[in-house]
Amino acid sequence: TVVIYEVDGVNGFSLPIIDLSSDRQLCAQQLYSAASNYGFFHVSNHSVPSELIQSAFEWSKQFFRLPLAQKTVLMANTTHWGYIPFQDETTDSSRQTEGDTK
Repeated sequence: TVVIYEVDGVNGFSLPIIDLSSDRQLCAQQLYSAASNYGFFHVSNHSVPSELIQSAFEWSKQFFRLPLAQKTVLMANTTHWGYIPFQDETTDSSRQTEGDTK
């Protein structure tokens, strides 16, 4: 399922919704398609407690409030795990003149 949203006044923003209560093979296909074509997706019926999700968001906020010097201690490594500063990554140099703003 793909849902069309309005985000900050921008009409037509679409976000795939993956329902994990459906068939596993279908979920796998939908996850692959969503990640390949959109880069983002919403997962429903995942059974992760809302308290755990909220805690993860809070820890994330705390991390991103840290001074840059503290975050860069955790810079991305050769396996691409770690912190990447804002606009420091160019994923398609043929179409980008500056780093991603994601």
